[in-house]
Amino acid sequence: MLSLKDLTDGKDFDKHQKETIKDAIKFELSEEKIKIFCDPKYNEMQMRAIMYGLLDNLTVEQVKLYTDTRYSYRQMQEIREGFRSNLSFEQVKLYADPKFSYMQMCVIRNGLRENFSSEKINMFANSKFNDEQLEQIYEGFKNNLTIEQVEIYANPKFSPLQMEQMRLGLMNGLSATQVMIFVNHKFTIGQMYEIQEGFQKHLTEEQIKLYADPKFNDLQMSAICKGFEDKLSFEQIHVFADPKFNSRQMNEICKGFKNNLTMEQVKLYADNKFDHNQMELIRFGLENYTLEQVKLYANPQFDKSQMAAIQYGIMANMAVEQIKLYADPKFTDHQMFIIKEGIECGLPTEYIKLYANPEFNEYQMEQIRTGLKNGLSGEQIGIFAKKEFDAEQMSQIRHGLEHKLTTEQVQQFAIPEISSVKMGFLRCLLEDGVIKDVESYSNALNRYNGLPAEQSKLLANAAGNGISITKLDVIAKGQFSVEQMEFLLSNLQKENGKKLAEKNTRNKHVSTDKDTR
Repeated sequence: MLSLKDLTDGKDFDKHQKETIKDAIKFELSEEKIKIFCDPKYNEMQMRAIMYGLLDNLTVEQVKLYTDTRYSYRQMQEIREGFRSNLSFEQVKLYADPKFSYMQMCVIRNGLRENFSSEKINMFANSKFNDEQLEQIYEGFKNNLTIEQVEIYANPKFSPLQMEQMRLGLMNGLSATQVMIFVNHKFTIGQMYEIQEGFQKHLTEEQIKLYADPKFNDLQMSAICKGFEDKLSFEQIHVFADPKFNSRQMNEICKGFKNNLTMEQVKLYADNKFDHNQMELIRFGLENYTLEQVKLYANPQFDKSQMAAIQYGIMANMAVEQIKLYADPKFTDHQMFIIKEGIECGLPTEYIKLYANPEFNEYQMEQIRTGLKNGLSGEQIGIFAKKEFDAEQMSQIRHGLEHKLTTEQVQQFAIPEISSVKMGFLRCLLEDGVIKDVESYSNALNRYNGLPAEQSKLLANAAGNGISITKLDVIAKGQFSVEQMEFLLSNLQKENGKKLAEKNTRNKHVSTDKDTR
């Protein structure tokens, strides 16, 4: 009985190869047949491919057609599958060549099974085509394309996807002449698709040739095709059939013509200095407003947001002169909206000009506009309408004026070097009548900062209400408790109040005497 040892003795087989030989013995293959693949030069999978061929009752001659170590296991399978499919020896020999990948072999084998003519088989039994390219050639013949039709795209310079588009075009009834329009390896799959779409939409060759140019990408081609679909003339199409425009810009120009704008009107925005968003706003304006109004924002220096702000003014029925107050590229869209809001609130032009200044940011503008809206006078606005103040500082000054602090009181803390937080604190002290003089309060606060906080605060408040530093120094140097200090300062403030009242009385009498005389 045939044994593994008899077959492998003296030969260097690995365990997997030995398992394959054991299986062959188990399947009762003859020694003669086993010896065909019982060789260490074959890997396990190659050995099995040969063994399975013998088990499939292929002839030794058939099996030996693929007992070449240059074949991979999968290539061997394809050759074996050809014989199993009842292909002749000569047919299988057409693709039994190591230069073909197993996928190429599969395509050729399928073609032979479909009874393709030798001429067809010879067309794609060619190693210059990769697997996917061969698949496209095969699919063409399978779908009854002629050799002449397939020859149009059977060129290795075309990618499989390009081949597919040409094949689909032919299968959809395009003529060879039509397909030849996009038979250019410089076209991408997307470009080919758009050219083919033109034919499917029944555009003329002249129309298609206008955009069947590698200089246009697929999206640009689609936009031009859409123009012809919308029945635009060649003159109109030529306005935007230019690679300098992207597809979105082309669509906006196309929409203008479609919506019955004149050539003059469209050319107002058919400029690649405008992006598609800007073009859309100008187009909308031309469709709904006067040319004078549109020209207020049809300027590439305005971005889409600035244009929108100007357009909102037109929609609000503002006069051209009013819109011109903010239709300036120096203003951001936010600044424009704040100026526009002032106009809508009915503020006089001279008031709007107080903050319609690009030196102010939008937040500063908002503070000035709010002050004007709340009834502050131009003189009051002038206190904080200065670029040196940030918006938070402006807010504190504005609140002080709105809360009925006098100009003199507000000016005590309306100083750019004072933070908005400190301004707010000082404002509240003045509004609540805690102090009258900010400078004296601040100086005293610094002077007595070595004392406990509560005592320092008491002394500063007293200074802010007119108590002299000389008197406060005496109290500060004493070892007084907070309660004692409050008592002393209270008496000083009462005394100071009496003196102030007496002074006012004398001044009143002097004034009366003068009036009598």
